[in-house]
Amino acid sequence: MCIRDRQSTMGKTYFLIKSSMKATIDPSTGGLVFLNEEQEEEKVNLTRQQLVSTQQDSSLTDINKNYYPLPSRLSLDERYKLAMSVGIECINEKELYDLLERKTHPICYDGFEPSGRMHIAQGVFKAINVNKLVDAGCIFIFWVADWFAMLNNKMGGDLEKIRNVGRYFIEVWKAVGMKMSNVKFLWASDEIGKNPDKYWLQVMDVARKNN
Repeated sequence: MCIRDRQSTMGKTYFLIKSSMKATIDPSTGGLVFLNEEQEEEKVNLTRQQLVSTQQDSSLTDINKNYYPLPSRLSLDERYKLAMSVGIECINEKELYDLLERKTHPICYDGFEPSGRMHIAQGVFKAINVNKLVDAGCIFIFWVADWFAMLNNKMGGDLEKIRNVGRYFIEVWKAVGMKMSNVKFLWASDEIGKNPDKYWLQVMDVARKNN
């Protein structure tokens, strides 16, 4: 960043700033850290290497080794009551009942951004609700939003640190008793990378129709 001009008005001095450097956020202070061209290129290359190494690491695609879906031992009415208990409102109760009657393993979705320490509601309350749905026979799929955490510059934009935080979240849920047999974790980056042309076309289509 350089000072291009300086003006004085009513005894006050104003600086007109021309940006010639890119900045990142210091994760420890929250302040801006300005990078010169060499540092910016080094950061971009590091991120690119992390993305490539992640795609080559097959272990990342199977986070939960205990995933082995089990059917519910409860009656249909008991499964329905459990599923109803996780929310304040159900838009179509009959549709939910019919779904549980028709499918042994209905699929539920949620997602999280690996962004730092987990708070107690996210840890304990989430596990309670997931366990209710697992007992109802559901398969619960978590989307781990690693790319989106990187876009939001969490953990300084370091993808490997972000993934470590994602694994930490999973270990916390294991520790509080989340029933992992019916829980699956998917890295967003892996799933996007499988069909990038389809994904980005859909992103553009949604953006075009909603702007």
